[in-house]
Amino acid sequence: MTRAGQTRTDLLVFGAGPGGLSAAIAAASKGYGVTVLEALAWPRARPGETLHPGVEALFPQLGVAGTMAGAGFRRHAGVWMQGPADVAAVFHPYGRDEDGPWMGWHAPGALFDDILARRAIDLGVDFRSRTRPRSIRLDPLEIVTTQGEISARGVIDATGSGRWLQRRLGVPLIVASEPRQVHWRDEVVDPSETFEPQLRLAETGWTWRARLTDEVAVVCEMRLNGAFGPVSGAGRSRDVTWRTSRRLAGPGWWAVGDAASMLDPLTGKGVLTAMMTGIAAAASFDEVMTGAISAETAANLFHHQIANRFRADCLRMAQFYAA
Repeated sequence: MTRAGQTRTDLLVFGAGPGGLSAAIAAASKGYGVTVLEALAWPRARPGETLHPGVEALFPQLGVAGTMAGAGFRRHAGVWMQGPADVAAVFHPYGRDEDGPWMGWHAPGALFDDILARRAIDLGVDFRSRTRPRSIRLDPLEIVTTQGEISARGVIDATGSGRWLQRRLGVPLIVASEPRQVHWRDEVVDPSETFEPQLRLAETGWTWRARLTDEVAVVCEMRLNGAFGPVSGAGRSRDVTWRTSRRLAGPGWWAVGDAASMLDPLTGKGVLTAMMTGIAAAASFDEVMTGAISAETAANLFHHQIANRFRADCLRMAQFYAA
């Protein structure tokens, strides 16, 4: 029963990144009432993203294919890679099919997030920026926020590495690598610079450079073997130590994107994984609401699906670094 001053929703999403917004859109598209809480002011500042070609298959599902096509984001067909040896860089295309080469995207982070947010709002999602959760009770599901109380039937943690919900529930982390940190910054580009990203590998780490727009390139650097900390120039740093949560879902709750697991950006699939896990969490929530499976079974299936994918990605990345 809803108390005075308490609002009610079907699904509550913490965090308005690509994972949280994809979950919100997918659930709202099925007719559920969805509320998204974003702690920061909107639009929030966020680094530009180099999006894997796989995201394009998700855009029609989310109803943003036309908006993305008309946004003017730059495309690229692969990555220039230069190894530790002093040899010429080699171009690695993403691949191709009968429709032509697969193309990635260069998307300014704030603009990409805003496209997803506008789609969610168009579907009736209650989008609340500058709103933080303060406390939570699972049974029945009630959340106290900085703007009042909310009751819900399910909740998705898309708070990134902050893992707000899981920390409140006492879910521990599993660390799968030595400490790793990336440092990124924006640089002015030369007009002749290609839009294909450049990856330079060294014995001590790597440097990624991607021309995001006509004027700006994003440079991301990481150092291995204990060289922990900012690398060079002004910018921001982020802990990207490989890690995952011991539990990625429970009856009535799901973790998506970086709140579920973290690998360093060299995978090139961070946004793709966030969006896929968000859509999968919304589908799992729908199965529970329609009575297709129990809440416990839905949580177990989601957990094992995401945990198995994380282990496979860890293995591939470990093999890459070893080489």
